[in-house]
Amino acid sequence: MTKKKSPRNPLTKKGHIKHVGITEKTLKKYRYAVTRFFDWLKRNCEEMPDDLDALDNSASEFVNELYQDDRPVGWASEFACGLKKLYPKSGKRLQITSAYVKNWQKSIKRVRALPLDRDVLLAMASISILKKKVRLAITLLIGFNGLLRANEMIGLTFGDISVLKSHTLMLTLEDTKGAKRSGEVESVLIRDNSLAQAVATLKKGRVASERIYDGTYRTLSQDIVEMAEELGLKHPNLTSHGIRRGGATWFFGKSQSYDLTQEHGRWSSVKAAKAYINAATAEAGAASLPLWGEERKAKALKCLSHLLSEVKL
Repeated sequence: MTKKKSPRNPLTKKGHIKHVGITEKTLKKYRYAVTRFFDWLKRNCEEMPDDLDALDNSASEFVNELYQDDRPVGWASEFACGLKKLYPKSGKRLQITSAYVKNWQKSIKRVRALPLDRDVLLAMASISILKKKVRLAITLLIGFNGLLRANEMIGLTFGDISVLKSHTLMLTLEDTKGAKRSGEVESVLIRDNSLAQAVATLKKGRVASERIYDGTYRTLSQDIVEMAEELGLKHPNLTSHGIRRGGATWFFGKSQSYDLTQEHGRWSSVKAAKAYINAATAEAGAASLPLWGEERKAKALKCLSHLLSEVKL
């Protein structure tokens, strides 16, 4: 007779209660950002702050140096959030640091990405496969159909995607805006037979943690510009953010429902989704293709389904 194992204490599976509400990925980012600060103190032979006022002074100087060195603004915001989350007592005492981060964020010129037309994006995906950039094509298609943000497309792993029997893709997204707000994992369903089959083929033998797109935000934007140029499309605001903007416009046009679009795109409210969709719709069609680009687009659209069916490991 086999001996039954004693049930595991459920408490051993939980993390620290102060981390409830944030994902493991976000927690790692916070820890790394704060560690970067302590390394900076050590390099500059600075003393470890012995009270909250000293911490605020040192932290604000660190943020200022990041700004002077042209580091990503995300480093500063993740550091400030990390300090407040990992060291709760600092809370509202980081007044100078918070002011510096806000000033930095305000100084950044916000440029709205060009919403990508659905047929243009599908043609870009087709050309990507022809150029042996299959992962780029899959990323474009998933991002557009799933209304994903740029960082969500870049961070998407094979383990985040499940191929259901009904030829539907289910994306499990942990490190998103909505997940950070609610503390719950978000999911997205994409119903596309050809795309689901291609993803199923690519998933075989892959490690769950392996990312679909093996590049960065910068390289993704560069790839988008390159594929768009194959159709004669040139625009100063061609970036990866245009995928979500174009996808939202297309999904709303298909569903004629702000509620369904808000749910699919995971906006915090219908009001937020409506503002986003209306702004993107107003800018849709801002760029056009030359005659030869239209002809190439038509050819690329015709062969996309076949190319996806031929995707190999």
